Amino acid sequence: MKSVGIVAEYNPYHRGHKYHLEKTLEMTGAECAVTVMSGNFTQRGELSPWDKWQRSESAVIAGINLVLELPFVYAVNRGEIFAQGAVDILAGMGVDYISFGSESGDIDELTSLADELETNADEISRIRKEHMSEGYSFAASLARAVEEVEGKDKAVLLKSPNNILALEYIKRIKYWDSKGVHITPVTVKRHGSGYFEMNDESGYAGASQIRDAIAGGDKDAVAFFLPEEVRMLLEEAVFLGPAEAKLLDIVKLDTLRMTAKELRELYCMGEGLENKFKREAKDAMSFQQLIDVLTSRRYTASAMRRLVLYMAMNLKWHELPNGVYGRVLAADGVGRELVRQVKNYDNGIEIITNINKEMPVNEVNAETLAIDIKASDIYNFIVGKDEYKYSDYVKRPFIL
Repeated sequence: MKSVGIVAEYNPYHRGHKYHLEKTLEMTGAECAVTVMSGNFTQRGELSPWDKWQRSESAVIAGINLVLELPFVYAVNRGEIFAQGAVDILAGMGVDYISFGSESGDIDELTSLADELETNADEISRIRKEHMSEGYSFAASLARAVEEVEGKDKAVLLKSPNNILALEYIKRIKYWDSKGVHITPVTVKRHGSGYFEMNDESGYAGASQIRDAIAGGDKDAVAFFLPEEVRMLLEEAVFLGPAEAKLLDIVKLDTLRMTAKELRELYCMGEGLENKFKREAKDAMSFQQLIDVLTSRRYTASAMRRLVLYMAMNLKWHELPNGVYGRVLAADGVGRELVRQVKNYDNGIEIITNINKEMPVNEVNAETLAIDIKASDIYNFIVGKDEYKYSDYVKRPFIL
């Protein structure tokens, strides 16, 4: 069947996501919509107030046909790696299209810039490294490098978060095209409010503002911005205040028991940053205060939140395992049919619906999945969910 892939976090699934799905199906004529979704932790290094099972169920109830989990090693990482993992999974699922939201809304404009970024990749990389040596973050250094090489008109596209991810999706789609796997990129212009905005008149709100409203107890206001069919399901949100306090305690304990050398071995621990962690964690009165003092011109808040999660997970590899598989979190009848079709042809991707019966044969996939399972256990511990009842070994995909 003709299928379209969507990369999302659905944190939570709101009316903007519903709009994106409807426009995507209209533009592509796809019979099946497959979402690759982050698990319990987000790309910005945040804990989700809803676990992956709640969010995937809400997506299928609201019209998505199949939800697959984006492994932790991709989901909690910088945009390039996030996009790479998601596109690779969707390529393995044999999708015809990949659709993503963008502030640009112009696929030709984005594709043209992606081509230029690849053509001038060496020069841009050289200038980026120069700016990073001056103390700027990776993202800020890249934006400066692109402006110097491509000009201000092109660089302005990199100031919008969804445009940045869109370019990464397109670059990875082009990679697969060079391997003989042809996927058509499609973009839907973001409708209504941005990520951090709320607009009563448009009826759309950014995910960050919806989470803030829920944390503040304003469920009536939030309901207006969620599809009616998922409102009741998403009322059961975890209040993250106690969870972040527990996460801070983990950081404090780790910085006390680990030497600077041991901290330096953690994934993405920048040079000298281990000493700052030791120094600042001791006096931090809240998790947000710790992130604020760690954030600098060189290290963004998102990078610091991700690093805290790597610390909680004790991820010490310089390069994490890069397994690619389709782990089913939720599906309806159409989604199940696509899974059946994918299982019937050999395209190199393993489908996992029950980890008690279908542990990966591929060793790298097994290592990647083991990190996913560990991430779920850590999340359940931090947010106070029953560690047996919500274990990945016990939970089953939602089937509509």
